[in-house]
Amino acid sequence: MTTGYGDYTVVVKDLHYSVDDVKILKEINLCVGRGELVGLIGPNGAGKTTLLKCIGGIYSYNKGEIYVSDLNIRRTDCKKVAREVSLMHQNTHVNFPFPAIDVVLTGRYPYLKRFETESSEDYRIARKHMNYTDTLKFESKPVTNMSGGERQRVLFAKVLAQETDLILLDEPTASLDISYEEQIFKYCSELVENGKT
Repeated sequence: MTTGYGDYTVVVKDLHYSVDDVKILKEINLCVGRGELVGLIGPNGAGKTTLLKCIGGIYSYNKGEIYVSDLNIRRTDCKKVAREVSLMHQNTHVNFPFPAIDVVLTGRYPYLKRFETESSEDYRIARKHMNYTDTLKFESKPVTNMSGGERQRVLFAKVLAQETDLILLDEPTASLDISYEEQIFKYCSELVENGKT
């Protein structure tokens, strides 16, 4: 069943989100067209991260509706949501010394069946996005031995490896120097030109 929102990648209708009695989001309405680049700005604590986590299906909201690519987020299996929307969190700290390739491969989890391991195609996709983000040279390097900027680009490659039409980035340039900040926004512009939202 379609919703009639086919021209939009994201539709948020009358969204409310509270924790205990604290209202974090109230009456949020938003439509984002396919291939659009949208920035959310506001002070700390305004609810930007909360909104992204609601759209990504991580937080269960109190009231309202969210549609991503015509799917009702609340009524859709989490793996199916993860094939439609990827989210890069603002916290990029990784505690375990996983090689970069293993981190990027976690972006392929929505496509794997239970107990299934990554295929050669999953590795090809991961390496393609690592090459794009200039992190393929770190393929075997533990993420715990990387600078903040290197780790951020590996995590960006992970998000891209999910190969979703909607990409949510929560402060993607937080730990990057100015040259890598510019690179991330260049990536975003290129992705939008290629039809991503």
